[in-house]
Amino acid sequence: GINIHLAKKMIEDRSRDYMNARRVAKEYETVMKGLDRNAPSVPPQNTPQEAQQVDMWKKYIQWEKSNPLRTEDQTLITKRVMFAYEQCLLVLGHHPDIWYEAAQYLEQSSKLLAEKGDMNNAKLFSDEAANIYERAISTLLKKNMLLYFAYADYEESRMKYEKVHSIYNRLLAIEDIDPTLVYIQYMKFARRAEGIKSGRMIFKKAREDTRTRHHVYVTAALMEYYCSKDKSVAFKIFELGLKKYGDIPEYVLAYIDYLSHLNEDNNTRVLFERVLTSGSLPPEKSGEIWARFLAFESNIGDLASILKVEKRRFTAFKEEYEGKETALLVDRYKFMDLYPCSASELKALGYKGPFVQVDELMEIFRRCKLPDTVDEAVRIITGGLPEIAVEGNGPVENNAMLNKAVKRSNEDSDDDEEKGSVVPPVHDIYRARQQKRIR
Repeated sequence: GINIHLAKKMIEDRSRDYMNARRVAKEYETVMKGLDRNAPSVPPQNTPQEAQQVDMWKKYIQWEKSNPLRTEDQTLITKRVMFAYEQCLLVLGHHPDIWYEAAQYLEQSSKLLAEKGDMNNAKLFSDEAANIYERAISTLLKKNMLLYFAYADYEESRMKYEKVHSIYNRLLAIEDIDPTLVYIQYMKFARRAEGIKSGRMIFKKAREDTRTRHHVYVTAALMEYYCSKDKSVAFKIFELGLKKYGDIPEYVLAYIDYLSHLNEDNNTRVLFERVLTSGSLPPEKSGEIWARFLAFESNIGDLASILKVEKRRFTAFKEEYEGKETALLVDRYKFMDLYPCSASELKALGYKGPFVQVDELMEIFRRCKLPDTVDEAVRIITGGLPEIAVEGNGPVENNAMLNKAVKRSNEDSDDDEEKGSVVPPVHDIYRARQQKRIR
């Protein structure tokens, strides 16, 4: 016959599973509400609607990570979370943060399973994390350096150095990118994994690439100084770069910072003189160099040296500083964000201080020309197509209605109904129904 006690126990077990599934189904329905799963995958548009969708997708993924089924099976949890990520990537495939977070989650799950002794699934998830990176840089994000670097670091953590080399070389093979940052990260990896000599080989390769910029020289010089403790090699690299990038103030300032760090006053002073008198640096780009030279002399030089630099700087920018000698005096006494005058006094002196950007913005506003007539405004808004002006609820087929809507309040109107009123949308269904009832 039927075992009543066994049947009761089975019903209770199944009932518990049913109630759990029912609860999760309701939560799932709530968390998925509002998600547009049919949206096309396009590059980030930075619109409020897109930001809202991204936030909702991340909340859904976070919900899956919270283990709503309350299971102890880590493999099942990981598979559910990765399903959520895959659904998300169908819509947000151009967003690198989603790819990175998916790979990170797989990496964390792999480590967790390895700690529990499940080595097979740990290796499976570890390889799948690498596959996520591979899919990202092979499809929608072929030029995204961030994911290449994260992929390289991940493979480095797994001691797969040959794979890391292939990742960097693959990115460098793309012709229409600026490879400077790639070489910098490649040099850092080579130094970490294979020593300073390997880093030098990458620097040699970077120098031969015509696309690279001055940052590579700065990185190589600082790497030699901090890692091999050889300031003479760093000095030679900076000198080599100065021949090529002597007209770039950012490079010169990096070289000056290095010499200042070494506390080599004479060499620093010689560098200032060489750069400012060689003619390689255009006068319009030398302002920051002169300011740094003055600060340098203010810190370690005597009063005669300070006055000499001030005089030379005034001569170099005579047209710009004419009648603003007092403003130049501020640079002699300022320190970091401390000034010898108030902000209003600095502005009155004509000193170009921390308010320069605001001044430039105000100048842009001052130069803005607003349309004088409604017709001109309509033409600007609609791109020269006033016959198809766009309204909130549909097309406006004649700009006469728009003219009425934005008519100035001080203009006389013969129609009392039009005074202070707003023109209703052309396709106002609710209004049409109301009028039909009245008839």
